[in-house]
Amino acid sequence: RRSSDLYCPRASGFIPAYDDEKRRSCFLINRRLDPTTWSVEYPSPDLAVFCLQVEDRTVWVYNIYNPPPGSYSIDQHDTPISLLPDLISRDGDHLLLGDFNLHHPMWCSPRNPTAHKAADRLIDLILSYDLTLASPKGGVTWEARGQSSTIDLTFLSPRLQEQLVRCEIREDLDFGADHYPISTSLLLRTIQVSPVPRRSWKRMDIEAVQAGAAYLPKPTG
Repeated sequence: RRSSDLYCPRASGFIPAYDDEKRRSCFLINRRLDPTTWSVEYPSPDLAVFCLQVEDRTVWVYNIYNPPPGSYSIDQHDTPISLLPDLISRDGDHLLLGDFNLHHPMWCSPRNPTAHKAADRLIDLILSYDLTLASPKGGVTWEARGQSSTIDLTFLSPRLQEQLVRCEIREDLDFGADHYPISTSLLLRTIQVSPVPRRSWKRMDIEAVQAGAAYLPKPTG
């Protein structure tokens, strides 16, 4: 998600992963994940990369914000998509997701028949690395001012596609933005930290403590 939209209370169970720079892409990491098994990179303000060690392999997650190209005919614009080939060429499994701001029949429904010329670069990447669209084709991911479109996308490499449980639009998780959240579930065996027992003073039975204190030996002086 974008750091500009980020709100993460300390009690939420997640760690906000972003540096002090102004960014439009970041991650919230579950605190139960062993911190020695993951890391985050920031190749650009609009691209964050989450690296997770899962058993004998590495899973790379790319969270991208692709600025709107400006028109359907523009084929070259400033985009972090140009950084992806070098990143995805690394060993491991790859999950690419984010706000792409691009229309194309490959992922849009018939209600959006037009295609951005700038989408060709993304399509070349998808075909070159055998990525598969996991998010619902034609699903409404953005809606505002009486318009709707499919611009938030999720792509998986073959092995992750085999471990996909579901990838769906979750309107019930809406947090007030004009984009709908997309939930992606995978069958991965991650390493988690053991829970640390903590005292819950709010649940303390004060009467029992006071009763027990009455039987303690009095100090002598």
